[in-house]
Amino acid sequence: MSLVSLTVIKLSLVTLFGFYLYRRGVVSDKSLGALTTLVINFTVPFLFFSRLITNSQIVLASSFGIFLLTAIAIFLVGYL
Repeated sequence: MSLVSLTVIKLSLVTLFGFYLYRRGVVSDKSLGALTTLVINFTVPFLFFSRLITNSQIVLASSFGIFLLTAIAIFLVGYL
């Protein structure tokens, strides 16, 4: 299986598990809003930043200023 297929399968399983928890009443509407805010404002920007860091050839090849501006931009996108 390709990497994309495995990623889609993982994402589908997590989504189905979340749906199951919501249907069982474990996750309420109030906590669902808090979880959505957590994912959008913190998790996604950190994921982008960590992907940028893991690709060290791009980071090391560019100047520190570009890296710093990119990190700030990714951080700010999380608050939109």
